[in-house]
Amino acid sequence: MIKKFYYIAEISLPSSSAYSIHVLKMCDSFVGFGFSVSLLIPYKSSSYSFLNIKKEYNLKNNFTITSILKKKINFFYRIIFSFNILRILIRNNANSIIISRSIISSVFLSIFQIKNYLELHHDLKGFTKFLFILTNFNFVKKNLKLILIHKNLLNYYSCFDKQNYIILDDAVSIEDFIKYKKDNLKKKNHRICAYFGSSTYGKGLEIIQDLLNVVNNVTFHIYTDLNLFDEKIFKKYKNIKFFDYVPYALIPKIMSKYDIVLMPYQKYVRVRSSNLETSNFMSPLKLFDYLASCKIIVASNLMVYSHILKDRHNSILLNPKNIQSWAKTITNIFNNYNEYRYLKKNAFNTAKNYTWNDRVKKIISFNKKPSVVFK
Repeated sequence: MIKKFYYIAEISLPSSSAYSIHVLKMCDSFVGFGFSVSLLIPYKSSSYSFLNIKKEYNLKNNFTITSILKKKINFFYRIIFSFNILRILIRNNANSIIISRSIISSVFLSIFQIKNYLELHHDLKGFTKFLFILTNFNFVKKNLKLILIHKNLLNYYSCFDKQNYIILDDAVSIEDFIKYKKDNLKKKNHRICAYFGSSTYGKGLEIIQDLLNVVNNVTFHIYTDLNLFDEKIFKKYKNIKFFDYVPYALIPKIMSKYDIVLMPYQKYVRVRSSNLETSNFMSPLKLFDYLASCKIIVASNLMVYSHILKDRHNSILLNPKNIQSWAKTITNIFNNYNEYRYLKKNAFNTAKNYTWNDRVKKIISFNKKPSVVFK
C-alpha cells in the first residue's frame, strides 16, 4: 500500500527562495520512495501550473500542491493557514507521515494528538517562541519529533530527548549536475568568479564589493533576485555584472561556465526575514550546489559548515575580514589553476554524501525507530 506523505510549508509560489527549493525537492524525493505526496502551502498563483513548477525546479515526479489561502501569507494569515491545516489533517492523517516547516501548524497538530515532524532551520522568536512552550507538556510533546538543519540548534531545543530529533543538513540532486561534470572539470578560458544567492546582509556582497577595489583583471558575476536588491550601488565598478533570478533548473548549466564560485559569508548572516540571524546554524543550499557542480569553492572559514568544507581538500577557506587574502587567493588560483584542479573532484565526491534521496532515507529510517514519547 502506498503511504501518504504530507508536507506543510509557509511558502508562496512562484518563489525565488532557497526555502521553496528545499520543500519541492523533498516532496519530489519522497514520491521517488513510493509515497503519495501532498504539499500544503498558503498560496499558489492560479496561473502557475504544476507543469511550470516541475520544469522550473527540475522535478522528476508528480505530487499535489494545495493552496489553502487566496493571498500571500502574513502573520494573521499564518494563524488562519494553520487552522486550515488542522481541519484538513484531522480528517486525513491516518497512516501518514507529516512534516511541517510551519511551527504554528505543527504545534496545533500536536495539541490535537496528530503526530508530526517539525523541521527547524532557525531559533524561535516572538509568538512562535511563546507557542512552542506548549511542547513542554507531555500531551503535546509526545506527538512531535524534530528535524534540525544543524546541531547548534540543539542549544534551543534541548528539552527534546535524542531519540526524538534528527540532524540533517541541506542537500542536492546530484543527477541535476552530473551531465555537466565532464565540462565542469575542464578549465574555463576566462578570469571570472561567480556568486549565487541572496543579497541580504552577511551573505557576502559586502566582501565582494571590497574585493572590487583590490583585485585586478578579475570579473565578478552575481546571480541574485534583483527585485530584492538595487545593483546601482555597484555602478561605479566596471568589473562586476549582475544577473536576475533564474529558474533553479538552469543553475547546473549556468554554474558550468565558471571555475571559481564564492561563498563569502560574514560572521553575522540574515535571511529574508530580517529578524532572523542564522550564522550559527545555517546549512546553505548553494553550498551543496557548488559542491555538486565541481567548482573551486572559495569560502569564509566558519565553524557552522566546517564538518562539510575542509580547507585545501574540497575548498579554500579564508578569514572573511582579510580582504587581501581573498584577493591574493583568487588571483593565485587563476594564475596556477592546475595546482587547484583536485578541489573540483573532491567537491563533487563530498556532494555525493548529501543528496535529497539520502536525506529522505534517513527520515524514513528515523520514523521506524522506537521513541521515548512517540507511542
